[in-house]
Amino acid sequence: RAQATQEEVDRIEAAVVSVVEEAQATGKLAAVNATKIEAIVDSLAEQAETAKASDAKLQQLIEIMLKQN
Repeated sequence: RAQATQEEVDRIEAAVVSVVEEAQATGKLAAVNATKIEAIVDSLAEQAETAKASDAKLQQLIEIMLKQN
């Protein structure tokens, strides 16, 4: 799950970079708000980290439950 989330973050980041490059090439950079894009990428990265932490906690819980049986 965390890996899939990270792949999604990477995919979106690549798309954002492509849009920015295209905007620069066509002289339409004013239409692209880099600060908002960066905030979105940062938010997705935070979500990926949260997912990783949740997965790790779930793994620990499963291991504890298996040991109790």
